[in-house]
Amino acid sequence: PGGVRYAAFDFAYNGRVSLALLPCLAAMVALAGRSCLVTLTIGAMVAYSMDTLQFREGAFACSWFTLVATHTVFAVSLFASSDAPIFLLSSLFFAAAGAAALAGMWASLQFKWIHMQHPPIALLFERCVLTASLPMAAMMHTLGLATLVPVSVLPYYLAVILVCLYACLGVPLTSSFHNARVGAPALGGG
Repeated sequence: PGGVRYAAFDFAYNGRVSLALLPCLAAMVALAGRSCLVTLTIGAMVAYSMDTLQFREGAFACSWFTLVATHTVFAVSLFASSDAPIFLLSSLFFAAAGAAALAGMWASLQFKWIHMQHPPIALLFERCVLTASLPMAAMMHTLGLATLVPVSVLPYYLAVILVCLYACLGVPLTSSFHNARVGAPALGGG
């Protein structure tokens, strides 16, 4: 009854992860301003164009480069224009770095050739994205909401958002790459 349990299927949780990570990127843009938005938009357009033209590795590298460049612009904007305490700025810097890394892992899962050529990396990225998106979203949604709504009602908005995110990402999820047709593993196997 043993067999290959990995199958290079499409990533099945794009909708759930997008509810968590896209607002994180929007919070980065809201805090950093127009230069961060321009960097993210142009990079996404170039990556999409490269993917359309079948330059797989180029689109992959461009996706990661775009997120690194967006985080760099965010950091420069944050440290240059803010007079907040250094601890708060450092916390924002590392939170945005984590959000950008998760977004890069999520973008990597969109490339089918990574699933086929590098199965352990696809599994690792999937596990990281599914487990770390919820706490990262909680932190970044708090920052994003603080810029949009009054502080007196912030906990109520945040409670609704976090309950929805928990319903999407807090439940145990089966791997997108799990091949159910092989059958159950042998006793003690995995």
